[in-house]
Amino acid sequence: MSSSSLPAPPPHPSVSSNAPPAAVGGPKSLQHEPHPESQPQKPSSSPASETRDLVNHTHFSAKEIESIRENVFSLLGYTLSQTSYAEISISKDDFMKFLGVPPQSLFPNRLFAIFATDSKNDTVLTFPGLVRGLSILSQKATHDEKLRMAFQLLDPTDSGYITHDATVRVLKSCLDESKEIGLTDDQIDKLVASTFLDADLNRDGVIDFAEYQALDARHPGLLEFLTVDSSGILSSLDKQKFMSQ
Repeated sequence: MSSSSLPAPPPHPSVSSNAPPAAVGGPKSLQHEPHPESQPQKPSSSPASETRDLVNHTHFSAKEIESIRENVFSLLGYTLSQTSYAEISISKDDFMKFLGVPPQSLFPNRLFAIFATDSKNDTVLTFPGLVRGLSILSQKATHDEKLRMAFQLLDPTDSGYITHDATVRVLKSCLDESKEIGLTDDQIDKLVASTFLDADLNRDGVIDFAEYQALDARHPGLLEFLTVDSSGILSSLDKQKFMSQ
């Protein structure tokens, strides 16, 4: 990538392909009483039909979805006899514990907001929403899926365009939580300004999705931070099962 383009935000320690898998459901610190917003709801369909629907609409196999379900149940303190996906609602606090990150982390907070778009209550995340979101983070996702998620991450108000200030905030947050790259605030500001000069083709001060697509086409590799592999989030759920497939 050229010096005029903004590098992809460095992967969060829990989303990095080099990060050790975060334990889910194991350490006592993750064992707690279910959050009030995470209490079981009345089942609306069978687990088998729910799994088939997720298999048809994500890049995961039924085995992978079941592994995610088991670990989410372990995190929330449910028993495996509670099998319907309709019983699973994940609070933001539980989502942060699921990823093993501080609750104030901007990047994971944006992920939660994006994953929770299918929920009637944006303070909780549905299990299907979690699976669909993790699917886009996986290596099996299409480039277009990753492109759209990357754009959403940089558009916190869902305005349909990316602003200079929002980009600076997201990049600073990612760099604050990563020790891989060290940049001063002044360097970040200059880097974002240079990126906008490159990407803002109509010079209106913002980057829309078409301009973001064009930027990605000129700088392949822009979306690598949105990919996790066998040592990323998915393996933190059940590394051995996923690696055996």
